[in-house]
Amino acid sequence: MSLVSGCCSGQNALPPGPVTGAVDGSVTFVTTVPSTEQELDSILWGFTKGSESEITVFNSIDNSTGPGFEGRITVNRFTGSLELRVLTLSDTGKYTVNLRVNESTELTGQTTLDIYEKISGANIIGPTEVLIAGNNSAILSCEVASGTMISRKWLKDGQPLSPNNRTTFSGDNSTVTIGPVQRTDNGQYQCRLINPVSTDAASYNLTVNFGPVNVTIIGEGTAEGEQGSSAVEVFLPIKSGICDRLLVPQSSSPKFWFKNSPGGTVIVVVQSSSDPVHGWPSLRAKNPLSRPGLHLNPGTHSHSPFPTNLINIS
Repeated sequence: MSLVSGCCSGQNALPPGPVTGAVDGSVTFVTTVPSTEQELDSILWGFTKGSESEITVFNSIDNSTGPGFEGRITVNRFTGSLELRVLTLSDTGKYTVNLRVNESTELTGQTTLDIYEKISGANIIGPTEVLIAGNNSAILSCEVASGTMISRKWLKDGQPLSPNNRTTFSGDNSTVTIGPVQRTDNGQYQCRLINPVSTDAASYNLTVNFGPVNVTIIGEGTAEGEQGSSAVEVFLPIKSGICDRLLVPQSSSPKFWFKNSPGGTVIVVVQSSSDPVHGWPSLRAKNPLSRPGLHLNPGTHSHSPFPTNLINIS
C-alpha cells in the first residue's frame, strides 16, 4: 500500500497490537486520529493473510469494500477507525491503514488480528473400572467440544495439582495419570481451561476403594474402623473383651458388619483357630471388592491397605 505524497507523514496511526477477537464476535481497530467535525480526505484499509497478497478492505476514494468484508465493516469517516463484525478464523492476519488527514498530513499504521474460538463443552473423562488402592491407575482426560489455543490447569479439592512420582501430565496438560492410586487420591478434580477470549471448567469426583484398615477395639463387644471415605463401626456379637485384645471361644464363629461401606457390606468372621503362642483369635475383615490377600499374624495391629483382606483386630 503506497503513501500519498505530502508535507508530513508518520507511522503512528494505530496503537500497538495485537488485537484479539472471538469467532462470531466483533473488533474495532481504533486509530490515533482525534475526532473532528471534518471528514478525513481519504481512508484505505488493507488485509494480508500469511504470505498472500494484500487485499483491500475499504477504500473511501471510491467507497468500495473488499471481497469477504461486505456487510461486515463500518468505517468512521472522521477518525478512520474500522469495526469488523461476524469474525471468523480466516480474519486472522495483518491489517494496514493509510489515512490522509488533509493536504499536509498523512498517517499509516499496521497491526495484527488474532481470532480464537471460545471454549465450550468442557468435560473430564475418567476411569470406568473400580479403582483399588495400590492396584490400579487412573487417567483423567480434559476434553472440550470447541475452542482454540487452550491452556489447562488441574486442581484437586481446590488446590493446584502438581506432578510427583505417581502423578504425571501429558505435554499439553490435557491428561493426568495417577498410578498406582492410593486412598489419598480420593477427591474432586477440576480442569480449568483458558484462552484469550474465554474460560471454562469441568469437575470429576474420583473414588478409590480401600480398607478395611485401622480396625481397633473401643470397648466390650464393639470395634471401629474405616473403609473407603466413610467412617464405619463394627458391632461384635460377643460378650467378652479384655484390655485391647479380643477373646472369644475357639468354637464360636460370629459375624459382624461394617456399616456405611461404599462398596457394600463388609463381613468380618472370627476364625476358630487361634494364635498358638498367645491364644488370641484371628479376625478376618473382608471387602466385597477385594481379592485374596496376605494373612496377617494374629495379635498384630494392621494398617495394610486394600486389597489385603485379612486384618487382625488388636
